Amino acid sequence: MRSSSSSGSGGARVPKPLWILRLHSPTAVHALSFGTDNRVVITGDGDGRVAITDLRTWRPRAFWAAHSSIILTVAVHAGCILT
Repeated sequence: MRSSSSSGSGGARVPKPLWILRLHSPTAVHALSFGTDNRVVITGDGDGRVAITDLRTWRPRAFWAAHSSIILTVAVHAGCILT
């Protein structure tokens, strides 16, 4: 069965990303959520770190080690970040 992926050879061009979240490098991002006002993105990685990135400036607002292992989900509830 042929895949409909746009990567590799097959014709379709893969668009360049607008921004790359490098705070988590070299660990992969496993969780992502938008803030309630859609002005920040909250990400969690495989090392248990969380980042809050401002979507207007693309600069980190905060970055910390929330856990000692992988973060599978991040969410915002009542003004708090849940991981």
